[in-house]
Amino acid sequence: MSRPANIINYQGHIDVEQMDHLLMALQSKLEMQHLDLLTRKRIYSACVECLDNITKHAVDNNGAGGGDQGYPPDFRVGTDDKGYVVTASNLLQSHQASYIKERVEHLNQLNQSQVDQVFREAIRKGATSPNHYGGGLGLIVLAKTTPDPIEYEIKPVSRDYSYFTIGLRITRARASTG
Repeated sequence: MSRPANIINYQGHIDVEQMDHLLMALQSKLEMQHLDLLTRKRIYSACVECLDNITKHAVDNNGAGGGDQGYPPDFRVGTDDKGYVVTASNLLQSHQASYIKERVEHLNQLNQSQVDQVFREAIRKGATSPNHYGGGLGLIVLAKTTPDPIEYEIKPVSRDYSYFTIGLRITRARASTG
C-alpha cells in the first residue's frame, strides 16, 4: 500500500475506553472530509472491526515477552489519491497465525456475492465459539466493506508470538446516475 496522509494515527494500549475516544475522533475528522454517507459508513465500520479485534484478541503486551519493545497495537486511518486506507496491527500468539491467514486468503478469493453469502451463513450459525481465535465474523465484515482484497502481514517476533497487520482500502462511493 502507498503511504497515506494520516487522519488518525495511534500506537499503544487499546481498551474499550480508548476505542471510544479513537472512534469519536475519527467521526469528527471524517465529517471534515465531506464524504458521502456510504463511504463514511464503510470507513467507520472497518475501524470498529479493527479496533474490536485489537481489544478482544491482542495479546497483553506486558506479558508477551516482546510486548512494548516494538510491538504495541497500532491503528491508522489515512487518505491518498485512491481513497482511504485503514490499517491495524497487534501482537497475537503464533499458533493463531495460520488460522487467520487461511481465513483472510479464503475471503480474498470470494466475490462480493459470495462474501455476502458467507456473512449470512455466519450470522445464521453464530460466528463465535469458545475456542475461537478471532478472524470470524469481523473479517467477513471487513471483506464486505471493500471489494479490494484484504492486505495482511504476519511477522513472527518470537517462537510464541507474531505481529499481525491488516490493511483495507476503501474507495469513495460512486454517485449514482439515473
